[in-house]
Amino acid sequence: MKDVKVYKPKTIKDSPFPQESEAGLETSKEKGVTYGPSTIKDQPFPTPVTASNLVSSALNTKSKKILGEFSFAFKGAFQVGKYKEGVSGDLRISPDGITARNLSGETTFALDGTTGDAIFSGTVVASTIIGGDIIGVTITLGGLDNEDGIMQIRDADDVLIIQGDKLGHHYYDVLANELIKVDFEGFHAYDLSANELIKVDEDGLHGYLPTGVETLRVGADGIQGFGEDGTTFKFYDLSEVEKGYIGFHTNFPSGGENSFVFDSPAGINMYFLADKFWSVGELAAGTAYQIAAPNGLGDIDITAAGYVDIHATAFSVNGIPKAAVVPTSKGYKELYCMESPEVWFMDFCDDDKKIDPLFMEITEGKIKFIKCEEGYQVWRRRKGFADRRFEEKTRDEFEKNYKFWNTPL
Repeated sequence: MKDVKVYKPKTIKDSPFPQESEAGLETSKEKGVTYGPSTIKDQPFPTPVTASNLVSSALNTKSKKILGEFSFAFKGAFQVGKYKEGVSGDLRISPDGITARNLSGETTFALDGTTGDAIFSGTVVASTIIGGDIIGVTITLGGLDNEDGIMQIRDADDVLIIQGDKLGHHYYDVLANELIKVDFEGFHAYDLSANELIKVDEDGLHGYLPTGVETLRVGADGIQGFGEDGTTFKFYDLSEVEKGYIGFHTNFPSGGENSFVFDSPAGINMYFLADKFWSVGELAAGTAYQIAAPNGLGDIDITAAGYVDIHATAFSVNGIPKAAVVPTSKGYKELYCMESPEVWFMDFCDDDKKIDPLFMEITEGKIKFIKCEEGYQVWRRRKGFADRRFEEKTRDEFEKNYKFWNTPL
């Protein structure tokens, strides 16, 4: 049984608790004194202490004040509120800028830290805005809750040039004279004495004298000129020298108070009345009154229901010879003729036996001869017009006939 191993219990020494003195009996060298075991006081575990407030030179959470500077980490940010769709929005502050969202997730405010751009979806209220460009769809000044709005534009010298207010738009010169105004009545233009010279309203364009007298109107009734006295319309050259006027005037010859006048600085005036026309004035010696068409090539038509009286020392009429185009056996020919009470043609011949055959073709009836120094004048009625004398005609027929005889072949 020598190979059987026998195990014995290991003795474990007592180990005191921390901070606990080792207990035992003490002996005294003094005779007659006996010592008992020492008494050990209770040692409870330490009570844990939790700090509810932080007070430092940078942050005081008890007073809820930040006393120093804090900086974000590279990706640090603050978030105020918690975004929950349809319930609440939030505000975020980060190195990139400041943004806010509403409960629908739409950005209502954004400040870009890189570019400095700011976006507001609501109303921005400020007593003064100073900046460069203002870009937007609608800029509202004044209104029901904002009293009277005023918009001003000034030049580099701080002189007011344009102003918009509740009375309209105003445009000034550098001396603060209002030159143009646009308001609810229309467009107005003024002189340097604040006299209205031009107005455009619902009735058209109006021109005024500094005294307020209307001299020009352009509207639904056309162009109307009234002049300085309300009856005449004056004309000037580029040097503002008066060149004459047209219109009605009281300083007319006797009986012409209601006539229309063309006046010229030379003193030669033309007057028109319902039943008469006349011209007055003095011309330089050796000149005469003239009625002429442009370049002397046009037609002058004087038509009167009664007689035309011409009173002059001498009277002459110069014009082209009278002629008619008639058909002959050798084609259409033009025959010059003289005026007569009836439609007669006249020709010349050496004797009464040698009348031009073409003359005989276009005439009819009895032939009349007038002895001349050399040969004869021969007269005969135009064929087809033998019975026509002072035949009734209309003005339209006259115009057509006149045009026919004056149309080049």
